[in-house]
Amino acid sequence: MNIAIVDDSPGDLDALQTVLKEYAAVNRLELSVTTFDNAESLVKHYRPFQYTVIFLDIYMKNMTGIDAAREIRRKDGNTLLVFLTSSDAHMPNAFRLHAYDYIRKPVETAQIFRVMDDILKRHTESDSQRLYFYSSKRDYSLPYENIVTVMTNANYLEITDCDGVTYKTRMTFASVSDLLCRDKRFLKILRGVLVNMDYITGFDGNSCRLKGGAGLPISVKSGKNIEQTWRNYLFTKIRNESIKKGESQ
Repeated sequence: MNIAIVDDSPGDLDALQTVLKEYAAVNRLELSVTTFDNAESLVKHYRPFQYTVIFLDIYMKNMTGIDAAREIRRKDGNTLLVFLTSSDAHMPNAFRLHAYDYIRKPVETAQIFRVMDDILKRHTESDSQRLYFYSSKRDYSLPYENIVTVMTNANYLEITDCDGVTYKTRMTFASVSDLLCRDKRFLKILRGVLVNMDYITGFDGNSCRLKGGAGLPISVKSGKNIEQTWRNYLFTKIRNESIKKGESQ
């Protein structure tokens, strides 16, 4: 699991890194922690799916944590953002940016352990579902959460993952669609086109916009229903995550 910490206080930066290393040792978990002493450095070099979670201080010189989060959300709606601050004043803005959690400083070991437990449980549950297929003389196993699109193309089925890799397989669209559509994340937007709703950023006319800027055509007849299904999914997802955080506090 890749984690980033952004904080312009050397003491706070070191303290959180120490707690995360302790968590990794206790749980026998392999963590890679990258630290930044300013938000500009994170934003400048950021790429989607780079980190599972980012611990982001709000009060920093020049670019604040909220400003950095806005930039990150333009590129990546998937990474988890945990804000660190000495005040509750920015909590509304933080949750508008789909913050996973909001922790008051000075952070306590128990708080970080709780957040990491929640994140670890979330990813363990998502990783339990995988799609198995054969492509280019190799067997593959993709977690559902990493599948972005599934599309028919002539005699092949094309499966594209979150890293932009496309796999061609001889499986039928119907067989894969029947399997993936049991998972609430997947939505059929056109005949022979299936999309993971976690990667949809919006709709523009008869086009579905995906993270990274790609667009796919949607059914003209069912366009409004498709968009509303995505909006309902997004609302439910945000609400459930808020409930889970409330129950664990």
